[in-house]
Amino acid sequence: MTINNPFLDKENEDLIKFFQEEVFQRKDLDIHILSGDASTRRYFRVTSDDTSFQSVIIMVSGKENLQDIHSHIECYNFFKQIGFCIPELYEAVPERGYLIEEDVGDTSLEVYMNSGGNSTDFYQYYQKGIAQIVLLQNSFEFPEIVHSFSHSLPLRHRFTEKKFTDELKMFYDYFFVRYLNMDIPEREDIENIFYHISEELLEQGLLPTHRDFHSRNLFIKSGELYVLDFQDARLGPPHYDLVSFIYDPYVRISESTRKRLIGEYKKKVYLSSYTSFNKTFDRMMQLCAIQRLLKAIGTYAFMYLDRHNSFYLQFIVNAIRDLERLMQGKKEFEVILSYLKEAAEKEWGR
Repeated sequence: MTINNPFLDKENEDLIKFFQEEVFQRKDLDIHILSGDASTRRYFRVTSDDTSFQSVIIMVSGKENLQDIHSHIECYNFFKQIGFCIPELYEAVPERGYLIEEDVGDTSLEVYMNSGGNSTDFYQYYQKGIAQIVLLQNSFEFPEIVHSFSHSLPLRHRFTEKKFTDELKMFYDYFFVRYLNMDIPEREDIENIFYHISEELLEQGLLPTHRDFHSRNLFIKSGELYVLDFQDARLGPPHYDLVSFIYDPYVRISESTRKRLIGEYKKKVYLSSYTSFNKTFDRMMQLCAIQRLLKAIGTYAFMYLDRHNSFYLQFIVNAIRDLERLMQGKKEFEVILSYLKEAAEKEWGR
């Protein structure tokens, strides 16, 4: 067995030994810890020189959240049933806090986009992403699916006004106050804006959402786009996954590409047959994108301040750029926009 990672600690060494000796019962395996995401989950890749062994990924839940594995199983069953392109689940042991699934490689959509793939190729993967979002939302057209999974996590958990407002307050506290140490007398005015955004987002009803549908959770394998990190799925606004996908701080796409993708979505989603959906579409897209981007900035600041992980700070400027475009000329957002511009100048000097 090879242990090859500079961040390996005693706990991870013990896990690797456990997987080698008790789970796989093989000594010819290479087990490497992979860089994680913004959660407390840990991931290990298991490979072998034996060509008959298929590489797999082990996900280990954080100590404080063993329920994570149960959530993954529930969401996996739902997404598999509706035809989502997700990694195969080979084994799950909730009581030990781990699962073993298909290895879909290292080429995330983020990696692919930032490595300079040509526009024709990248657009086909964005089309595949839109198709997955439509597939998820259109699942509500089939009563048998809704009935079968009515008590499962993706249809049981939901975004609420409080959840949205708490995420926006987290942005305010972690980014404006703790990270930038900004003095903002209009806090009450800004929080009122947060309440109005959160309230309006829920007016058009809820549909199944992945919740983190962005380029770091989408992986390219054999020409297909695989969706990962789906265990936090829940009911949410129809526009939520769409804005997560096309207003993604991890990659930059043009406004013209965004418009094309929105057109692809509207052509295929069953909601487009409703006049009310089309009438409020632009407004709901704007509010959803603003909420999602502010929430992302709050998460990046949290990761730095509480988890001592500075990696995500580099994406704040992309989020602010998109927020400036979304808020520009809208009187209701003037107070937040002014402080975002001040924050950008304070932190990046431009």
